[in-house]
Amino acid sequence: KVVVANTPDYLVDKASEEQKNNLTFSNSIWLVGSGFVWQGTDVLPKAPSGRFLLFIWYFFIMILTSMYTANLTAHLTLDHAQVDLSSLEDLLTQKEYSWSMIKDRNLETMMLNHDNKDYRRIAEKAEKK
Repeated sequence: KVVVANTPDYLVDKASEEQKNNLTFSNSIWLVGSGFVWQGTDVLPKAPSGRFLLFIWYFFIMILTSMYTANLTAHLTLDHAQVDLSSLEDLLTQKEYSWSMIKDRNLETMMLNHDNKDYRRIAEKAEKK
């Protein structure tokens, strides 16, 4: 049997030593941007102040991601209020909700002149604005 093993690209260090030690402006932008997607980079600051700023940046991104996840989870798990209206008759007999129409507009005229009495009652009970 012949077994061929291929090393994945993410395990191979492709940056040369010169690239790793060259912290230019574009490399700094790449370093900061890669923090948003938790990827990291080959070029890291050598000075303690730069490392501290990078630590603060990654900590900020971690907190931001945690807050987003918590808010999304809370939003998706909340019980949303549902309106239990399934017909025009339900709307007319309930006392909890109110509705309005713009006065002297086409919708009001059409509903007031409709053949169905429920539409006429809805137009009559609507607050006119």
